[in-house]
Amino acid sequence: MKIYCASDMHIGYECTNYPKIEEFFNIAREDADELILCGDIFDLWRYPYDKILNTVKPHFKDVMSDLKQTAAEVHTTIIPGNHDYNLMKLWKNYREYNVSMAESIEKEGIYFCHGWNFDLIQRLGSFSYGWLVLKFPYIYQRFFKKPSQLLSRNDEPHPLIIATHKEANQYALTHNLDYVVMGHTHVPVILDKLINCGDFIDSTSYVILKDGVPELKYI
Repeated sequence: MKIYCASDMHIGYECTNYPKIEEFFNIAREDADELILCGDIFDLWRYPYDKILNTVKPHFKDVMSDLKQTAAEVHTTIIPGNHDYNLMKLWKNYREYNVSMAESIEKEGIYFCHGWNFDLIQRLGSFSYGWLVLKFPYIYQRFFKKPSQLLSRNDEPHPLIIATHKEANQYALTHNLDYVVMGHTHVPVILDKLINCGDFIDSTSYVILKDGVPELKYI
């Protein structure tokens, strides 16, 4: 049993690596038994939802076509992230994509989520964050940075990222889980009970769980 996991594709964002996403979907179609996308698959505050399926941006339509084809061949679930605001509500109008939606998934001792709920800053400010993203996306984009941008000069993870990963690992320990699989921080890593899929802006990484055993892969 092979479960493929990826996160933080940020489809709609100009810096997203669309060719690598297409390559990932091709690999998943050939090899995966199940595909779980752990949040921030779209970037709805950078790119309005009413344009997301009708865009003419380079590669965008190809990526959406690949997602549709992949979901037709491999059971695919999207767990919306903090950049996917209202996706569960909006996506119901596009059932032809055959993509399932879930806030989180737990199966056989593995918990799949986006991971923003382990981020103390966003957890405490989730209401104001959501309001800003929906009402004034460009204000948020200009004045707030995602955790992966908060790096020290020697490229060591920011304490916020370390704390988020620690929270996720502790959640696994508290709930007697084998692993927590997540995204959010854009930092690909397997550390104790934490599995972070990384992103498709910088690392272009993903995770394969083969019979419950994780492997971090890069395109």
